[in-house]
Amino acid sequence: MLNHIRKYCKYYPTNVDKNQKMISGDKSQGNKLVAKGFVQTDVLEACAEIIIIDELPFSFVEKKGFRKFCSVACPLFYIPSRRTIAFVRMREDEDNPFLAYFKEPEHEVDKDGVVVSSTKHIRVGPPSEDDWENATVFVKFLRVLL
Repeated sequence: MLNHIRKYCKYYPTNVDKNQKMISGDKSQGNKLVAKGFVQTDVLEACAEIIIIDELPFSFVEKKGFRKFCSVACPLFYIPSRRTIAFVRMREDEDNPFLAYFKEPEHEVDKDGVVVSSTKHIRVGPPSEDDWENATVFVKFLRVLL
């Protein structure tokens, strides 16, 4: 029987062609049939999105119930660790201010040969009028709280 399963059974997980697309219904396109292939990165990003949207702990992916569900629902999916999920979510947000802080500043040179920084928070000198307006708004906000 093992000989039959390993050589001839098309539904045995090791015999399934990973590039073969499956037909499934897509309700977002009005109940149309769509051929979908398995892409590990897409499933990984969807897993990270579920954890973030439902506010689950990152350790959720390491629990027995989730692993059992994934082995039945999507046997080709390699279940990541909680740290991988957190990294995928951070990497996905390119506009994340935390990551933007660590990026190298882009320098531009103007006509006079002076290096002009494109980041706004690197500035030396007296405060401008916009800074004073922001300070007065902030002081009013603090007065309301206190």
